[in-house]
Amino acid sequence: MKKFIGNIRFVYVVIAILWFCIKGHAAGFFTDKEKFYRKRIGPSGFKILNRLKSTIDIEGLENLDPEKTYVLMGNHRSYTDILIVFLSMAVAKRDVIFMSKKEIFKVPLLGSAMKSLGMIGVDRKESAEAFKSLVKAIETVKHGKNLVMFPEGTRSADGRLLPFKRGGFILASRAGMDIAPFVIHGSEKFMPKSGFAIYPAHVSIKYLPTVQASGLKDKEAMALVEAAVRNSL
Repeated sequence: MKKFIGNIRFVYVVIAILWFCIKGHAAGFFTDKEKFYRKRIGPSGFKILNRLKSTIDIEGLENLDPEKTYVLMGNHRSYTDILIVFLSMAVAKRDVIFMSKKEIFKVPLLGSAMKSLGMIGVDRKESAEAFKSLVKAIETVKHGKNLVMFPEGTRSADGRLLPFKRGGFILASRAGMDIAPFVIHGSEKFMPKSGFAIYPAHVSIKYLPTVQASGLKDKEAMALVEAAVRNSL
């Protein structure tokens, strides 16, 4: 019964997201679609969280310089990590973009909304295409948007930190960007990796002191960020 209700909650979230995308498409005939989404994504996300009888703690925003943009990197436990980062950045009044698998952009309505928000698709099977995505991401962060990446590359099944991948650190070093590490707790209870069910939970995200990637080799930056995240889990 518990899992069935969890499945119902998941369906509710999917419908809520699609309805949000539909409203954005309709608003696009009269106003800037990206501005519409960005203005409402925070309030809509908090409303969904409240209806799911879940709560969120956001800490460490004081570590982010309001005059800078960052490559945000942290642990990955659940699909809902994306929502958690979005909500924290809405509180901070910062624009963020994600790099995501190209296949997700093919999802009706959602894919179009992601393009409107400037999300970047990555083809993991084609290294040349992946490099082009990296170059596009560098240009994006240089133009004032914070880029979110999960350097583990996939969700951890048991909460333990997986080895980091170098791609995001190469990007940060080449762009001369500071990295803002973050740590998420509780999202694996909110939506576990196995199955499609959502359960009431208390989640938290904490932003750690930033790491200046400029002047560091990508492996050096990766070691610093991985150690910071691991020590905060």
